[in-house]
Amino acid sequence: MTTYQAGNTVRLAAEFKDWDGENVDPETIKLIIYDYRYNKLDEREIQTENRTSIGAYYYDYIFNEGEFIYEWLATINRTPSLIRKRISVKTI
Repeated sequence: MTTYQAGNTVRLAAEFKDWDGENVDPETIKLIIYDYRYNKLDEREIQTENRTSIGAYYYDYIFNEGEFIYEWLATINRTPSLIRKRISVKTI
């Protein structure tokens, strides 16, 4: 688990690949933020302005103190693709 300083901007990033391991742009992408108990706190539709290259996306988010789970939920060739990570945010 990665730890960040509370109140700082955190860049959340993900890469999406097809079955052959090649980077691919999904048809739809959502970023969902949960607390450590999987209560949904926020949900954002990710657009092309958050694309850095084929299949690579980011979103800048400001967290308060706590433990969080962020989830990238995408659709690639009409099938779901899911990436989840846990982070900790502390006041230093």
